[in-house]
Amino acid sequence: MSEAALKALTDYEKLSKLKKPAKTSASSAMNLSKGVATAAAFGPLVVEISSIAEQFFRSRASAEERDRQRRAMEAKLDRIGDRAATMALTEFEPLLDAARQAIIDATAERVDLREGLNKLVAELQALIRSGEALLGMSGAG
Repeated sequence: MSEAALKALTDYEKLSKLKKPAKTSASSAMNLSKGVATAAAFGPLVVEISSIAEQFFRSRASAEERDRQRRAMEAKLDRIGDRAATMALTEFEPLLDAARQAIIDATAERVDLREGLNKLVAELQALIRSGEALLGMSGAG
């Protein structure tokens, strides 16, 4: 607790231990002065408590503001990320199309090559059979 709060409580204790005078007009004046002294003693305490409350609410508002700023920053980063992804796709699309076409072309050439090789193998097999047939005829005759 702060020094002001401790002093206020100490002053209040001192005032509450004063001897009570007889009931007269002086007594009512004494009660009035005691009330004023009590109020004066609690004044710093009230100021201290209000200061603590103000700091609490200020820090709470600061935390809420930080949360709001964090959420705004996250939203902004999300928008930037989305835009970067869109830009990257736009930039890479021609490269992807070119790569896709190159794969199709290379694959098509291999398919054509395979078909051509199969045709050549079939022709060679036919020639081998013809040759074997000729050899078989010449060996027989």
